[in-house]
Amino acid sequence: DDPHRVSLTISVLDAPHLSGSGKRYMGTATTFLSQLTPGAMIHAAVRPSSEGFHPPADPSIPIIMGCAGTGIAPFRSFVQERALQKYVPTSRPRDLADLVPVMKDAGREVGPALLFYGCHSPDTDLLYDAEMEEWQKKGVVQVKHAFSRAPDKSEGCKYVQYVLTSRFVHRMTLKGSIAESAYGMTAPRSRRCSELTRKFTSAEARGWQR
Repeated sequence: DDPHRVSLTISVLDAPHLSGSGKRYMGTATTFLSQLTPGAMIHAAVRPSSEGFHPPADPSIPIIMGCAGTGIAPFRSFVQERALQKYVPTSRPRDLADLVPVMKDAGREVGPALLFYGCHSPDTDLLYDAEMEEWQKKGVVQVKHAFSRAPDKSEGCKYVQYVLTSRFVHRMTLKGSIAESAYGMTAPRSRRCSELTRKFTSAEARGWQR
């Protein structure tokens, strides 16, 4: 909405050094950002994402998203874009996160969106939960969680790749029409997300675009 306004989702790295020396390892960029005060100026480069990492141009195509932790950042914007395709604002909100109360149906065909999101616990690091809950109520996205330290609160699934193979999700997505031509993406690129991508490719929905 405002080309001069940027939203960042970061995880501040502050952990014991792997050497076992007792020192702490502080992330350079995230520690710097966490210590800034409101109104501070920084120098940053905005670069386009890779060619394959963007929502489909046709909003009627279903999208399936898988991520963990701060990897939700790009998919939050994907969901907001789907919301703008499905609804039109009745007034100008201060931020895209404030869109929900001021939207009306645009009468445009928008395909289903599924977000598989993993984190430690719903009580510690579940990001943008209230916003996603509102988008779910509006029919913009359906979110399935995987809590590695509280699997009892995510149907026994600890990681996103486990959610994909759970009986409930298998019945909900792979057996349904969404599996016919869905567009699947994972973030960030990591060993765990590589395993998630393999789950996509080995599922019954062989027609998914990855």
